[in-house]
Amino acid sequence: QANVTIPKGLPGAPSYFVAQDLVIGFYRASPENINNPPFTIWAINLKPGSEGQLLYNKTYAAPSGNVTFGYSRVGVEDRIFVQYIKDLGTMRAYNLDTGNFMWETTEPEFYLSYLETWTIIADGKVYTHGTKGIIDCYDAKTGQKLWAYAMTDPLSEILWSDNWIVRIDFISDGKIYARTSAHSHNQPLPRGAPYVCLNSTT
Repeated sequence: QANVTIPKGLPGAPSYFVAQDLVIGFYRASPENINNPPFTIWAINLKPGSEGQLLYNKTYAAPSGNVTFGYSRVGVEDRIFVQYIKDLGTMRAYNLDTGNFMWETTEPEFYLSYLETWTIIADGKVYTHGTKGIIDCYDAKTGQKLWAYAMTDPLSEILWSDNWIVRIDFISDGKIYARTSAHSHNQPLPRGAPYVCLNSTT
């Protein structure tokens, strides 16, 4: 436990923390996103000896279109965090230590990504996965899309998609281990739910 002083007046609330590293906060003025309100990201130092120090407090203009978003995942080793903009199917990335904008994708992901998309950052890559049934891989430094893998259903028994929902369990030794998932089961259950191992680079 620790009792430290932090800066006053930071908007919003803490949204993500990394033990003995930093805590990130997020704020956007209107929950309805009317008139494209800007958003603020801030971070407080949690490193031993520097606890409570403000690292940054930055406000950015939001994309047009009254879109809904927040930051979704932190890459501790790659020192970035990303926001997923579900209305556009795109991402924005920021430097974890400075809050500076790094890159954004412009090509929307498969349309089912709006339902639920998760992000994992590892080994210099950003991977998105979820209800879309596709794992998309991006370069963590540039945002360049490197590859995509669709977990297809060869029997066409998924009633609302050609793909199984795909969830990455873990990434290790240059390999991605991914499984299927479900939201609402329909009877009879579709057959052949896969578990796959992918080369994380290709």
